[in-house]
Amino acid sequence: MKLNKNYDELTATMEFGEAGSIEVSLGDLNEEIVKKLALYGLGVKCQRATAGIGKDDAKSYEAVSKLVNNLKEGKWSSPVERTSKKEIQRQFIISQLRAAGSKTRDALIKSLEATGVLKKLDIKPEDYQ
Repeated sequence: MKLNKNYDELTATMEFGEAGSIEVSLGDLNEEIVKKLALYGLGVKCQRATAGIGKDDAKSYEAVSKLVNNLKEGKWSSPVERTSKKEIQRQFIISQLRAAGSKTRDALIKSLEATGVLKKLDIKPEDYQ
């Protein structure tokens, strides 16, 4: 699906290739639905602002605070600090190692060592024990 938004006409068109397209005008929706869509979109934007942060509440709070301040200033796109792809991979592997049972963890560590992933992502035993 390809989504095209027309902010002047307040319409969105979803294109589905040869299957067809669907156009939705906010003017055709009742006020309650428009409110729900707006708050849903705000929630998605906040979640995207915290993508890759993990469970660090302080960093998540900071990212969403920056986003909300920018929105209040009329800025849709904001330079919210992003976590690097490498750090996201690192945190994911650490979380998996922490969650795994000892036998599974040992097998994972062996595999990650053999492929050089632990070294590449600078993962040490103290990170997951």
